[in-house]
Amino acid sequence: STAGRLDEVGIEWGVGSGGDLNGGELSLQHRHFRKVNDRIVLAQRFLVTYTVGDVPFYEQPKLGSSRTLRGLSADRFRDEARVLVNTELRWMGMNVSRRYQVFGGINVFGDVGQVFSRTTWPSNRSWKAGAGVGVRLYWYSTVVRMDYGQSGGDRSLYMRFAQIF
Repeated sequence: STAGRLDEVGIEWGVGSGGDLNGGELSLQHRHFRKVNDRIVLAQRFLVTYTVGDVPFYEQPKLGSSRTLRGLSADRFRDEARVLVNTELRWMGMNVSRRYQVFGGINVFGDVGQVFSRTTWPSNRSWKAGAGVGVRLYWYSTVVRMDYGQSGGDRSLYMRFAQIF
């Protein structure tokens, strides 16, 4: 998207066999996009996730990956709740193929987030941050992206067939 906003509220509940899982996840996501000029878009996402009940470790909110905080290895941190902010400056740039409507672009991004226990609030000391650059190919509604991110001493390269948000 190049302009506008999208707000989502999600509720997910699971019940496992034998009663070993009976919990869920509540999430609130706000995304907004603003054109800086004809080719540059400022894109931001704010995401809060909170679990309820008995949620197994592998279903807990994660921090680190091409979908959350770039620069950290996949699912590096997990806990019962998460706050995440992603900001991108997207250059929707150059025409690679007029015949096939393929465009190339470059992104500069910064991600900040934290996972924490349901019994606590986010701490000033536990925030993680990542930053980096990305390359995009746009073909109609298909996006091929490659992002290189750094977070502290960690570095990661990601390739996906969709925008992060």
